[in-house]
Formats: sequence, C-alpha cells, structure tokens
Amino acid sequence: MLTNSGDSLGTWNSLRPLTINNANGAVSIGNSLTVNGDIGTNAWVYANRFAINSSTGMWINMRDQNVIFGRNAVSTDGAQALLRQDHADRKFFIGGLGNSQFGFYMINNSRTANGTDGQAFLNSSGNFQCGGQIVPANYSNFDSRYALKTAYISSVRLGSAASYKPSSNGVSWTQNLGSGLVMTGIIVQETGSNSADNIGGIYYRPVQYCINGTWYTAASV
Repeated sequence: MLTNSGDSLGTWNSLRPLTINNANGAVSIGNSLTVNGDIGTNAWVYANRFAINSSTGMWINMRDQNVIFGRNAVSTDGAQALLRQDHADRKFFIGGLGNSQFGFYMINNSRTANGTDGQAFLNSSGNFQCGGQIVPANYSNFDSRYALKTAYISSVRLGSAASYKPSSNGVSWTQNLGSGLVMTGIIVQETGSNSADNIGGIYYRPVQYCINGTWYTAASV
C-alpha cells in the first residue's frame, strides 16, 4: 500500500500497485509495469492486447528490428511454426521449413503421418509456390499475360495421315478434302517411258488444336 505522493507520514491511499493472493500466492500488478531486463516463464502468458515497440529502417535492418520471432533458429530441413490458429478439424500455421521455405500451412487433425494438407510458401529462390489452385475472386486486372486455360490454344498438330485415289487417273480429276483437312503429299504413278507421269492420288491430314488438354479438329469457314 502507498501514501499519497509527497506525504510519507500520511494515511494509506486507494492505490494498490501490487497485491498477493494469500490463498494461492498469485501476484497482481494494479498499474503499468516497466521491465528493463528479459522476462522468462515456463508457463503460458495471457494478454488482452500485445504490441511491439517497433522501429523503421532500411530493408536490411529488418533482420535486427524488434519483432515477434522464434527464440531458436529453425534447424535445416526441420519444420517450425511461428503462429498457429486452431479450428474444429484442422490447424493453420505461419512458419516454415528450415533454410528452405516460409509461408502458410494447414494440417488436418486426422493426419497421422508427417506432412501437411495444404501449403502456400516462398522458397529460398524467391519463388512463391502453392499446393492447390490459386482462385482469384476478381479477374478485372487480368490482361494478355493471363488467360484461362479453357480460352486459348496451347498446341497445334496434324492428325493421322489418310489418302485419296480416284477411280481412274486417265482423265482430269478434282477432290474436295472437306472440313479441316489439308493435303500433305501426292501419289505419282508411272505411265511409261514416253509419257508424263500421272498424279494418282493425294495424302492428307486433319489440322488439330488443343484447348485445356482436349484435341479438336479444325472446322472450315
């Protein structure tokens, strides 16, 4: 208990900066507390609010600024969580794999083997990797660099070869190959040493294109 400031011989005032529970020994601080050294504990620390005495500097200074961090460095190839949020069937983490990756992870409560059930992380090469699909909620900023795989042709090829031969090549003949087919060769027939060779037929193939893993035959206009 304290007397009023400047009145050392006065009566006790209403301030109770420190109290001790006689039943269980719990100590309570009734006002703010400033500690100039480290605080160590072997049990949980509960707080309604928590703030870091942060500072601003250059990018490289972030390595040494006041931040939330794991007291022990992550062992190479070992996993360590920095933050965890518990859900009914799974837990979500911010953490990483030692000297390899850092990001967001999900582990289902039903999992019995080592591993994760979802992840999105930055690797040591600066590449961002996601174990599942990245599904934008808004496509308005997409331009020619981004296209749905269902909206563009990823490959073009010529299909299986076929041939056409007229019933008689003794007279002129024509042949309409039809939709999506292109001529790829001719069949030359020998007619004798004293005359020109005849075109006895043609080879053709369909033009095909691939969209989203499915091949289609091109149609004619």
